Amino acid sequence: LAQALVRRRDAAAALRATPSPGNPARSARAGTTSPATLPEIASLVPHAGPMRLLSHVVEHTAERTVCAVDPEGSELFRTSAGLVPAWVGLEYMAQGIAAHAGLIARLRGEAPRPGLFLGSRRTDIAVDAFRRDQRLEGAAIHQVAEA
Repeated sequence: LAQALVRRRDAAAALRATPSPGNPARSARAGTTSPATLPEIASLVPHAGPMRLLSHVVEHTAERTVCAVDPEGSELFRTSAGLVPAWVGLEYMAQGIAAHAGLIARLRGEAPRPGLFLGSRRTDIAVDAFRRDQRLEGAAIHQVAEA
């Protein structure tokens, strides 16, 4: 599990491995937006080409957005052993926060704006790398923090 607090719209992000595709899908949570009605990830994050590391938005509420990450698509960062270094998880989380902010902006009738990942107070990564066939989900959680 990788977890980081970041300074983009007071959001926190977490990255975790998800069940294999053969497992039953999770049930929809109350207040979530249906995946069928969510916009393409390309319209939410400013990244393009090999730098767009998220595949799609899984679910969204005003407080939380979950995005699917596909390490298979992270060719730019793959090592000669075919693995994606765990530190790339920070970029997965930053893009998840961008997607969350983009969805909130769209609800306000605004265009998504580029942001900046400033850092993390604490980051714990329990793996050295992500496997090519591993499926991950990243959750951006809106938190209001006092300055």
